[in-house]
Amino acid sequence: MHYLAKAGHAPRIFAKVWPNTERAKKEGVVVPWVGVLVTVGFSALSFMAMRPYVDVASHPEKIFTWISSMSSSAYLQSWVGTLFTYVRFWRGTKVQKSMYEYEIRIIERNRAWGQPFWAIYSLTMCCLILVFNGWSLFNTKNGRWVIFVTPDSPPFPKDQVFKFITNYLPLPSLMLLIFGYKFIKQSAMVRAKNMDFRGVCDPDNHLADWKEEKPPTTFWGKVWFFLVC
Repeated sequence: MHYLAKAGHAPRIFAKVWPNTERAKKEGVVVPWVGVLVTVGFSALSFMAMRPYVDVASHPEKIFTWISSMSSSAYLQSWVGTLFTYVRFWRGTKVQKSMYEYEIRIIERNRAWGQPFWAIYSLTMCCLILVFNGWSLFNTKNGRWVIFVTPDSPPFPKDQVFKFITNYLPLPSLMLLIFGYKFIKQSAMVRAKNMDFRGVCDPDNHLADWKEEKPPTTFWGKVWFFLVC
């Protein structure tokens, strides 16, 4: 929420930090307290999952389960967008390497090993999970196969309907947001051959005091560096 607010995509109140001093901001030792409080407030919804009796699901618990399902799908969608953006960014560094040789050399020096294959693998898995996360709703163990409904047919379980909606509603919602934004803003996806990497060289000298991190020399330091970098 803090970075969304800084980018202008969320209310400015979420950009508030503590301590609000120039030294703390420069060193990066701040806490986005408004965003933290909002997150903690939403986490309090987990108390809705408390059951009044054993093996008896309450209505608040069902609602919390539906909210969790939709949130999980939306969370995976954000990762799909991030991974898709990274794969295109990687492609741009390959296409534009002759034009931005110095800048892309800096990018490649800080790039983790195994890319873009890890990103492609993660993107594939996230997409598969989004598509099949509600597959249990379609088997005959948890529900009924229904081709058409007659007046004499028993009513279809309402829980199955709500579970289907909460599992798959974020998918068309995402498509609507993407294409709606492109239709209103008339924006176009930047092709790899048109990507601009000049900002990597820090033309405004924002990184004048930045010091390059040295690779670790200890065994556990190398293990940690291997895992996170």
